[in-house]
Amino acid sequence: MPARQTLMRPVTDNSLAVRWGWLLVASWWLCCDARADEAREFDLHVADMRLPAARLVDIDSANRLVFQVSGQQQAVMPSEIVRWGAARPGSGAPLVWLNDGSWLAGQIHWKSSTVMELVSDWFVPLELPVDSIRGIIFQPPPSLRHRAELAEEMRVAQGGEDIVWTATEQLSGVLSLNLQQSDAAEGKPVPEWKLVKSGRPSLLMGSDELRAILFSPVLRPALPKERRALGLSLRDGSSLNALSLVVHPDHVSVVLADKRQLKSLDRSSQFTEAIVGLTGNPTGSQWLGELEPARYRMVGEKLPLNWPLGRDRDLFQRALWKNGQPVEHGICMHAPSQAAYRWDGSPGRFIAELSHYAGSRDAAVGSIEGKVLLARGGALEEVVASRVLRPTSQSEYLSIDLKDAQLVVLLVGEADQGPIGDHALWRDARLARPAKPR
Repeated sequence: MPARQTLMRPVTDNSLAVRWGWLLVASWWLCCDARADEAREFDLHVADMRLPAARLVDIDSANRLVFQVSGQQQAVMPSEIVRWGAARPGSGAPLVWLNDGSWLAGQIHWKSSTVMELVSDWFVPLELPVDSIRGIIFQPPPSLRHRAELAEEMRVAQGGEDIVWTATEQLSGVLSLNLQQSDAAEGKPVPEWKLVKSGRPSLLMGSDELRAILFSPVLRPALPKERRALGLSLRDGSSLNALSLVVHPDHVSVVLADKRQLKSLDRSSQFTEAIVGLTGNPTGSQWLGELEPARYRMVGEKLPLNWPLGRDRDLFQRALWKNGQPVEHGICMHAPSQAAYRWDGSPGRFIAELSHYAGSRDAAVGSIEGKVLLARGGALEEVVASRVLRPTSQSEYLSIDLKDAQLVVLLVGEADQGPIGDHALWRDARLARPAKPR
């Protein structure tokens, strides 16, 4: 097995301050990485249940993910997984954004102006045609949130021009790459980016001057998101949309949503050590965030604001975050309010994790109480009432039998601190059909 080396951002600025700055970032990341390795047990959320303190240990011959739970091994199909683990910001290596939405971390070596080689910690070096790439973050922020904000800027950008982010500004135009022959002993070509804007002089930049580039969203649109894909977060900062994990005797093939295959450097039990987070869309489950409610309303009198329903977004229509981690699915509500969803009476469960929601930028104030009511046979019955939940409270896991129910009603009420900051998050809120026997 090749020696494992963690990729770190190359320092191109000669100033002592910059060098010490990145040494501190690297030291911080390595310390965090070591602490995370000591605590790789997380609750595993699957389609119809939660398995506490699960540790990912391997991928078996049937391409199932194997977890250690309460001293026993349990194999789980990728199609059953809701979430496990926690994403990390990575080591500072560049991130390449592929057309299927995957982000792959590694050092970039330019083979030509149209082909790059990406050398990562965990996969065999991969040649990528530039026209299969949507963008590159050359200097990923050390903060997971700031990295996500930059990625979101890139995701929502529109237009026919390429976009460049430098340390101080955002520019647009037509971007091209020239490779200058290096005088260094390695003889590797040095990339020089040329940005041409109509009516302005051309701007020449090296990769070390760029934070990120985005190739024209019109010319390189994103592929439709593949619902079957399993999100893999790796310790180097990679975030992959995997259609399948195929185990071989000496490696694992990760098949991405665009059908590209990544070959791991290690066998399955070693490769799973690279996986720090999983997210999925379990078969037979419907996220409430994707459903239009049968009814949503604020229920108090003389309310100063009519807050909207946050569907996979917060109440300000921003991305959801909880405990420093991005949240893909959830319903966000401000007390006092109610949201109702139809059900057909068949066997199934309503599953969610209820908590007070502050987000990392909101004042950590407020208190809420949550309730779930079911309509059966024309009568509305309260089946769950939470304790008072505050910013520091542990979330409450809810799993409610829906047999014979026609309506599921979520209520969020004020508790004991007035209306300020009374936001609730129903994380991973879903309507789940019975899972097949494991």
